[in-house]
Amino acid sequence: MFSVGNIVVVNTKHYGSKTGVIIEPWYSELGVEWLVKPFFHKRNIICSSVDLKLIQNNTTNGEA
Repeated sequence: MFSVGNIVVVNTKHYGSKTGVIIEPWYSELGVEWLVKPFFHKRNIICSSVDLKLIQNNTTNGEA
């Protein structure tokens, strides 16, 4: 459902909802989580899929 390059909204514990882009998958003992680079916050966010809401799907597949 989620992939690198998707624009998402992350529901954080301390900062509320933050909009950003998924930059890479993050593997932990909980499974696959996501590393998100927020647009208007200085720190990256590691989050679970249940904390994400998809805004825009990454539709590029390497073709010019």
